[in-house]
Amino acid sequence: MIKEFFGHYFGFTEEIVRLREIVKKFTEDIKYWQKKAEKANDNYYALKSEFELFQKPVDIPSAEITYSRPLLVSERTYEMIGIDIRNFIMADFHMEKKLKAKNLIYDGTQDLEELIPKIYRLAKKGYKYGKDEKYGFEEYWMFPFELQAVLKYGKAGDCVANYEEIYTPNGLKKIGELKEGDLVLSYDFDKEKFCEKPIEKIWEKGKLKCKRVYFRNGTTIDVTKNHPLWLRTNQYGKSKYEKTILSEVNQSLWYRRKVPVAKKIPYKIKDIEWLNPNLCFVTGHFIAEGWVEKNEARVCTSGYDCEIIAGILEENNIPFSEKTNGNGVPIITFLKSDFKGFLGKFKTSSFNINIPEEIFHLPENKIRKFLEGYKLGDGYIDKRTYSFKHNNEFVYNTISDQLKDDLVRLHLQLGEPLYTYYCKNHMGLGNKPIWRIYYNPESFFARDYGYKGLSETSIVKVEDIGEMKTRDFHVKDTSTFFFKNGLCAHQCDDWANLIGSYFVAAKIPRNRWLISVGVTRAGYGHATVYVKDEMQVWRHLNSTRPESKETRLSGFPSNKDEKDMAGIKPNGFWFSYNDKFSVHRWDSEEAREAFKLAEQPIYIKVIK
Repeated sequence: MIKEFFGHYFGFTEEIVRLREIVKKFTEDIKYWQKKAEKANDNYYALKSEFELFQKPVDIPSAEITYSRPLLVSERTYEMIGIDIRNFIMADFHMEKKLKAKNLIYDGTQDLEELIPKIYRLAKKGYKYGKDEKYGFEEYWMFPFELQAVLKYGKAGDCVANYEEIYTPNGLKKIGELKEGDLVLSYDFDKEKFCEKPIEKIWEKGKLKCKRVYFRNGTTIDVTKNHPLWLRTNQYGKSKYEKTILSEVNQSLWYRRKVPVAKKIPYKIKDIEWLNPNLCFVTGHFIAEGWVEKNEARVCTSGYDCEIIAGILEENNIPFSEKTNGNGVPIITFLKSDFKGFLGKFKTSSFNINIPEEIFHLPENKIRKFLEGYKLGDGYIDKRTYSFKHNNEFVYNTISDQLKDDLVRLHLQLGEPLYTYYCKNHMGLGNKPIWRIYYNPESFFARDYGYKGLSETSIVKVEDIGEMKTRDFHVKDTSTFFFKNGLCAHQCDDWANLIGSYFVAAKIPRNRWLISVGVTRAGYGHATVYVKDEMQVWRHLNSTRPESKETRLSGFPSNKDEKDMAGIKPNGFWFSYNDKFSVHRWDSEEAREAFKLAEQPIYIKVIK
């Protein structure tokens, strides 16, 4: 009656019908959400139970732990983002596919004592690892999908200062300017020949602590401590090389300090037709003895060799004038011509000399004439005699760092590796240090060690140079590239999260495994994997090396094994986690101080 009254007098009939439908729908929603709540409660209690089982052996509070690293937010633009460390553990389809193919997905019936070691070995199959930086990790942590790309492309990860230069088909290019898809000069050790390979992946690493590596041939490279190098492994016969990170180089053995270096760098020839060999000679002499004044208004060269230079200019109809200075030294001034403008690009002073890229692509005969002209001005044929025999053929001098590098590059293209020495007390005119650059055809740097186009040099010392912007990148197939000094380098590892991701994909219960981070018995920082065996003992499945070949969990070292130098030591614990839980406590003041020394972008907030 009330419904009819209001409907008749106030016109609410449609609204009441609609309201009834809403109430009915709301009632159904309540029932739906009640069921969801019951299921959620079931899940909650299941996780709570699992977490309690997980907590029992460690008995420490849970914590929010975030790791700050750069992420790509737009093209070539990265921002530092705080990431919950649990998110670094990510199972994916590729992992599941590999596990299914080997019948390694846990269904509740298999013996975990045997299953887990098999999964562990599958995750690490075919890869060699290096230890972490003492008290920390030298690089930003990677997500599994990034590491999967690394594994696919063949042990990538090259931490190099952005300003370092490497060889490409079109000349040198700075690491920071490389793009994915760019071709770089590489070397195929199987086929024993140079090749060109594309960069398939680049990782921005931000600022990292770098080392300067000094080599016996007088050159250097700036890389991170965990940068991989090809290191010689045998004393005699054809050299054999293996990837070894810089921090693990054994400098006590002479042959373990040896690295492959280019003996003759291939390059593409792009001739300059009008620049004949004699004009190349004049250009080289100008680099040594010439100067440029007032925005190229006056371009000159000097020296007692000017008679030779004048004859070449006359043959080529290039205008010039001659005079002598107050000391009677001949001077040639280049008058207005295309050649004068060409010379003006080479130098502004003896400190600032920059050989244009086009010179590096001239035919060999023209490059040799260019160097002959430079040698006449700032070099000499080495006819000195000593109490000992020497095989130096010639020597260059320069105060220009860039010219020193350019001369090394030109001679590498000719198959003549040079030795450079920074002479601070040269006993000559002026008080500025100079570079002495030697060519010795009998040098160890010019010998053949079994690979066409390659020779060897040795690591002399390594020193800290502070933080520099760095990059990792991967070269397709060969994983090799060449620094500007001719060094043949490899491309740096974060495997604990990958192993954990495989455990998730294999459906291993979370209360059976975790990743622990802290200081090892050997004294360096480490993120590694622990799994609980059937006797409730935590077993160490090392994320790097050494690796155990045991087939059952009980054969792996326990967390209390004093001989397990790669295991987290007592009172060295920082935190543990898997994809569901993260826990933390300071076992000692030493552990807290070690964490501070690591200077890692990790932030911990304890939750009681």
